[in-house]
Amino acid sequence: MHIYINNQKYHAQWLNKDRYFVPNFSLSNIDSIVVDYHSFNKFNEFSPSGTIEIFTTNNENSISFERALINPINDPGPHLITPLKTTNVEGTHDIIKTNLNTNILGLSTSFFYSRDDYPRTNRLVYDRAQNSVLSNRTRNLNPDHDTPQAIRKIFYGMQGSYETSRAVFRSSLSMNDVTEHHPWHSLSGIEVPSSIDHYQASLSFDLKKSSFYKGSTFNFNSSISDTLNYTPVVYYGVKESRFSHQSNFLFNVGTSPYFVSFKTLHYHIIDRFTNMEYDFLEYGIAAGRNISEDFKIYTSISNTDQVIEFEKRISDSFTFHINSGNSQLNKNTYTYELWNQGIGFSSLNSSEHQVSVQTDFRQSWSSLKMSGTTHQNLSYFITAKHFWQLVNHDVSYSPRNKTYKLDSTVMYFDSKNIAFLGFQSLYKIAISPQVSSRTMLGGNLYLYGNERLQTNFERVPSFVFTQQMQYKPHENAAFDFTFRYLPPRYINEYQNLEELTGWPPVRVRPIKMVNVSSTMWFFDRTLELNVTLRNILNLAESYDTNGQYYYMSLNVKGKIYFKPKRLN
Repeated sequence: MHIYINNQKYHAQWLNKDRYFVPNFSLSNIDSIVVDYHSFNKFNEFSPSGTIEIFTTNNENSISFERALINPINDPGPHLITPLKTTNVEGTHDIIKTNLNTNILGLSTSFFYSRDDYPRTNRLVYDRAQNSVLSNRTRNLNPDHDTPQAIRKIFYGMQGSYETSRAVFRSSLSMNDVTEHHPWHSLSGIEVPSSIDHYQASLSFDLKKSSFYKGSTFNFNSSISDTLNYTPVVYYGVKESRFSHQSNFLFNVGTSPYFVSFKTLHYHIIDRFTNMEYDFLEYGIAAGRNISEDFKIYTSISNTDQVIEFEKRISDSFTFHINSGNSQLNKNTYTYELWNQGIGFSSLNSSEHQVSVQTDFRQSWSSLKMSGTTHQNLSYFITAKHFWQLVNHDVSYSPRNKTYKLDSTVMYFDSKNIAFLGFQSLYKIAISPQVSSRTMLGGNLYLYGNERLQTNFERVPSFVFTQQMQYKPHENAAFDFTFRYLPPRYINEYQNLEELTGWPPVRVRPIKMVNVSSTMWFFDRTLELNVTLRNILNLAESYDTNGQYYYMSLNVKGKIYFKPKRLN
């Protein structure tokens, strides 16, 4: 999934897993969010999982400061770490955010800072008496205080843009600091307490009046992750970096417009303990042609992917896409290459971890996508995807005697002639001038294939239903109600562990979430106050049984917004 903020790209992966290193924006700082499920986005990129575009509010010359406190109702106080080491303290999630926007002589800049401090106080997961197996694997053991540490996430960001009659220039800088992170690595069979420092910089320019060369984008990001102090046995230290470039061209042949885009991506990773390194260069070209106003052709050819797509607009409210392609995954995703070379975990060289490979890491597919709107109230997106060959993997674990670590086996295999159906829908309506409703339904369904893959797919929710209602009696007051439901799922790779140790369970409980909130604005919207009761049914909310469980919480937020007179 590609992510853009104000038309600037943000890389969102760490060790080939989605880690969204993006600002923790307040809702009041977001103007709109656009989710594009098409394979080719407006930036001339091939994005098989789609694209998310975030647009912030255009508040010139303004400052905002926000403070929020979140208190879990079921919080077991003795688990919280404080400087006083008291034995009964409330576990409070503390959030601070500030945003500064300026626009002087055509130069628009935005500075953003956020800090989240929250305790790991969940008794089902981190209480040694409740769950000694997982507790021993996830604790950041301090020889003086045998207690879990508070987690802190800090984000610093800056964006700038300058527009002239001929071009638009954009730039961004950001740093994300996560003091404690617990990535689960299938092959190592352990959650490794680690810290992450992620840095990112980008520069782009778009030319307005050029009839051929339209502009370029450059992006660099780097992350450093280390084992936390006092973590026993496991040694972990990885530094990875990506540098990408893309240049766009637009021209006409006869009366038909064409676009051509050239891209490169260099990826480098080094294990700071073993000094093992891995480099990979991806390069390719994307092109498209508007045959008519209603019919377009796109294609992307690189050393990792080859894709062609046809887009046909039937009407203003209905469009369908047909695409077909293939990928070579061991180069495109790096995962197996890293495992194969022992990068990331010193335990990868251990005989207790085995990898079985029964695939050449190539997959191919064809898909049909349809999107549309009905009476401007209902919008939908449906995709049916058939894989001629799909690379998948099975994982099994078993407890290792006299240690908190796990033995693991990972098997890569091919599945042929299988298919899935994905869908998203949104229905919104104004019931009255004061009451509005939004109904959302989305999901992924397994259509046909083989039993082995169907078993793995049981961890994916078949659907997610969300109902939102808002009552706005006054322009400065709003009351919101949200209901969300996810059906039960099954993570079958935990089956052996559940049978032998009792943890983690295979079955992920259904999620029945009810939230209510009240928001009020004062002094010409200079002050915003919000109170939210999250999960008022107080039912366990868990997305992976080997992770956190959430219960009812009280969220209180205050935000001050100040906009002085124009400076120019």
